[in-house]
Amino acid sequence: MKLETRNSKLETRNSKLKASMRTFMHRFKIITLLSLSVILQVLFSPYNIRGDEFILIPSMALKQEYNEYAEDFITTVSPGVKLTERTERLDSGLSGRIDQVIYAENNEYNALNHHYTGQIAYRLTERMRASSEASYIKDSRRDRDVEETGLVLGTATRERYHCAFSGSYLVSEITAMALSYAYDEDAFDDPEFVTYRSDSVNIGLTHNLSYFVPLMVGRMNLGYARYDFTSAITENYLLTVGASWELSETLSLLVDFGGRYTFSEYNKYAWTSDYQLVPYVEKDEAWATTGKVDLTFTGELMKWTFTLSQDIRAASGRVGTTERTMLAFNINQRFTDKFRGNLSARYYLNLADQEGVTTDEEHTLRISSRLRYDFTRDISLEASYAFTTVIDREADTTTHRNLIFTRFIFRYPFFE
Repeated sequence: MKLETRNSKLETRNSKLKASMRTFMHRFKIITLLSLSVILQVLFSPYNIRGDEFILIPSMALKQEYNEYAEDFITTVSPGVKLTERTERLDSGLSGRIDQVIYAENNEYNALNHHYTGQIAYRLTERMRASSEASYIKDSRRDRDVEETGLVLGTATRERYHCAFSGSYLVSEITAMALSYAYDEDAFDDPEFVTYRSDSVNIGLTHNLSYFVPLMVGRMNLGYARYDFTSAITENYLLTVGASWELSETLSLLVDFGGRYTFSEYNKYAWTSDYQLVPYVEKDEAWATTGKVDLTFTGELMKWTFTLSQDIRAASGRVGTTERTMLAFNINQRFTDKFRGNLSARYYLNLADQEGVTTDEEHTLRISSRLRYDFTRDISLEASYAFTTVIDREADTTTHRNLIFTRFIFRYPFFE
């Protein structure tokens, strides 16, 4: 009996050690990629290259809102700084912002959120260009992903890491190739939410088709992505072909269409006939279509965009990927040199209907408007209203949210 207890303790200790090593290796990978981006930034800093443009901009923003999700008034104080450096070959930037979120009634949700980004692009030759980017975000707002994905999270703290590298090469005057790699990770401090990591690679090819159709460029994209969840792995392969077309001086169209193959493995447990809980792996595969349509109008004072897309993506905090369909319309209007507005409407359909995980179907409609007045180039005032409806078919629930906020923005540029 003592020997079994000792073996059990050793197994528990070994499993914890292995988990700690995996976490350490992932963190080491992220830190390495972040450090590489910073090193590249330093190597091409203004101390090494005489820059055509070097700007340092500290900023401060104060946002006051009423959020129906929280049923509370929320104040957000956001100090930040942005550094940009541009030359004939170099385009780089670093930025950081801290959001102190203060709830009037629900003080237990008060949080300090962090946003840090860095990017650098360098033209190696007349035909070749390379770039990299990295970001770190720590946040805890429930509605942090609604505008981007249509999904609502809880208030658990999330750490989001992103690193990417890309390169492009002009094969000829009418043909270009591009290669990119990206690493993403979402980590939560609450075991109710699932941590995931992903690696993705994309190869793109563009070719000018003006000899067939004036102002048309053909496109082809081949991609692979691997999503590693706590208890599941999903691999996605896709191929799309399409074209971008300048219909007129103000109207442009982009169409991509293709197919994808998705393979998933889920780690599950089952009871045997002798009442033992044993692990097993359940597999699932699916073929589906994927694509995107963008119609854009760009006028002197107005710009609007209509977008329809369907793709597969990781759902932050959840097991498995989500097939996401998005329909969006966005319009920007400049009334005067200092006064402008925005109106946006987005509809999302998120489906997780794979064998091995619970079937989810969520519909999200978000309509928002925003007005902004620039007192000077560095002092602005914004006012916004947004309405969001989320329908969860599995839970048979419908939620509504009204969000009203005003934001005051102050910047003070240096070295301009």
